[in-house]
Amino acid sequence: IQCADAKLLFRKIHEQKDEIESKLGFAVEWQELPNAQASRIVVYRRECPLEDESRWDDYVDWFINHMRIMKSVFQPVIKNIR
Repeated sequence: IQCADAKLLFRKIHEQKDEIESKLGFAVEWQELPNAQASRIVVYRRECPLEDESRWDDYVDWFINHMRIMKSVFQPVIKNIR
């Protein structure tokens, strides 16, 4: 989240953390980044060695799927806040 009121927006979204993560079907990391203007809401895929090129298609599929889910959950939340 990078805008003039990023911290306020982050806090308002974070108030809905349990509901958001329930809709997502997975936990995300809520990083307010107190020493920065921006804040971050992120999910990481663990245990994915990039040197194993045979798994790259799987990584890309995972990324696309998670981004679609995150967009579908966060977009209405953000529209309702602003």
